[in-house]
Amino acid sequence: MSKLSTTPRISTIPKIIHQTWKTDEIPDKWKPYAASWQQLCKEHGWEYVLWTDEKNRAFIAEHYPWFLEKYDSYPQNIQRADAIRYFILYHYGGVYSDLDIGIQSPERFLQIYNLVKHEKIVLCKSINPVGSQDLTNALSMSQPRQDFWFVVWDQLFEPFRTRPWKRMMRKSPYFSVLFTTGPSMLSDACVEAQKRGLKVHKLPTNYMSQYPSNDYFVHEQGGSWHGSDAKHWLRMQKLLDHKNAIIISVLLGLVVSLAITVTILRSRLARH
Repeated sequence: MSKLSTTPRISTIPKIIHQTWKTDEIPDKWKPYAASWQQLCKEHGWEYVLWTDEKNRAFIAEHYPWFLEKYDSYPQNIQRADAIRYFILYHYGGVYSDLDIGIQSPERFLQIYNLVKHEKIVLCKSINPVGSQDLTNALSMSQPRQDFWFVVWDQLFEPFRTRPWKRMMRKSPYFSVLFTTGPSMLSDACVEAQKRGLKVHKLPTNYMSQYPSNDYFVHEQGGSWHGSDAKHWLRMQKLLDHKNAIIISVLLGLVVSLAITVTILRSRLARH
């Protein structure tokens, strides 16, 4: 933390790797992944920063106190872990990676970095897109001080503003995370940002696909925050092929539309 200072607007993505964990003690199963990023930093002069829960809250309190109440109000710690990355990338820029992602080699990652280093915002397309959720927030890159993150912050405060139907699923811990701070929220914010003329570069799915590894990354799905609702949903996803997924999505959309219609009708009847 002491080495980092507020980064002004520059024309390239800074050579900083950001990761987060509860404490300075990374779990053994993820140490090899973190070590692969640390190897990049050691061999190529990058900086590596592990953000702990304590550092995260202190960072928000010092630099973005207007968000502290919202930050503290999240019922799940994963929501704070999601939110903090959007502030870190705005403030310092660089590369954010979840702990369950590693790189095959520094040279392979640098091939990607050299392709996108002049982009303002780089996000990754999800390997399992569902409806409007086409992005993952597990790996992101940014130049510092980019206006895109203002849109994301607005979405953090009002995550159901653009898609009110998502409120219906907010009681589910899994979907609550997805919709309020996670990939679904980020996907909605990206749509809004692009409407405002802000450019976002999206890495295609082949960079993040093929668990547990591909030519560029080693990726073990963490899911340490997944509860029973998430596990049931993920099991259902595995049972569906592409065509069935489309059918189910249409049916779910019809059910949601019917529920919204019934709610509106009840509201109107109550007024009379």
